[in-house]
Amino acid sequence: MDKLVTQDESWIFFEGQPCKMSNRCWLSKGEPRPQVVRRCMTNKKTLLVAAFTPSKRLSFETTKPGQSVDAEFIVNFVQRTGNLWRSLRSQLIHLDQVIWQWDNARPHTAAATQHFMEKRGIRLLH
Repeated sequence: MDKLVTQDESWIFFEGQPCKMSNRCWLSKGEPRPQVVRRCMTNKKTLLVAAFTPSKRLSFETTKPGQSVDAEFIVNFVQRTGNLWRSLRSQLIHLDQVIWQWDNARPHTAAATQHFMEKRGIRLLH
């Protein structure tokens, strides 16, 4: 289990508008429905990408404003993570020693990403 790396992404919104789920409430009979606030597509947001192991190794990064998340971004993240973990004084780890777990998001399944992972000898777990 020490060699398992879990990686995932999550969008972080900065304008603080609540999502539709936060508008749920119980209504009495005949009570009008409250106005539902929906998140608009123009909200300022950033993507948080994090990778971690059971032995408390952690790597995270956020996107810059307007930056797209594509295969190149993911490959660069994995490279920086490998460089960081290889430089640890205690319990250094090389990427060819790990099993990398992630979902089937487009940047993960892109040909460039798959080629990079194969070339580095990183085993994948989807």
